[in-house]
Amino acid sequence: MPSYHLSPEAKKDLLTIHAYTRKRWGAQQAQKYIDALEKRCDELAQSPHMGRERPEIKPGYRSITEGKHVIFYRVGDSGIEILRIPHGRMDIEHHLGQTKT
Repeated sequence: MPSYHLSPEAKKDLLTIHAYTRKRWGAQQAQKYIDALEKRCDELAQSPHMGRERPEIKPGYRSITEGKHVIFYRVGDSGIEILRIPHGRMDIEHHLGQTKT
């Protein structure tokens, strides 16, 4: 079964998303939103090329939106690696540590 791996940064992103959502909308909504993000990651593992290619960020990077967040990932031999999960309004290049080339 295809799988995905969360980078340390993506794990931190999920914790931050959960904490913010819990504070703003409550524990139940926070868990519901995290579940939706994790479900999208599972879907990506099953169909890794469903996300949009993002060569302007870095060759091999892809992204897909879930709710108000953007899941950035890359496809590897052993599945996909979830790189970051920033809010869609954030400076994406800053959060991925990349600049346009």
